[in-house]
Amino acid sequence: MSKQLVSRAILYTFIFGALFFFLNRMGSHAPMMHTLLLSIGAALVFGICYIAMFSALTSPARKIKFGIVLPITVILGIVIGQLTGHMKIGVGAGVIIGIIIAFLWDLLSTIRNGDSE
Repeated sequence: MSKQLVSRAILYTFIFGALFFFLNRMGSHAPMMHTLLLSIGAALVFGICYIAMFSALTSPARKIKFGIVLPITVILGIVIGQLTGHMKIGVGAGVIIGIIIAFLWDLLSTIRNGDSE
């Protein structure tokens, strides 16, 4: 993992966390500590996803695998979230499941072929 990737992830995580906090603070009447904890949690998840995605997308084959799987799982997550009334959970689950499936696809093709490309 490169030092540049980690430094960019930290910068973008702080920016995302601050924006998330201010937008939620203006739009809700929840206690400040609740909003702060939600913002910290969202920023941590964003940072982890940022590092995972950009460290994984190092080859054209991986980009194709993620490009195929992620839109399908996010759309399915949106549909299931809409049907159950939990849109945010559906989208989040779609992204997480898509990342897991793409990593497994890459792992299985690496084991079978000896290379991820």
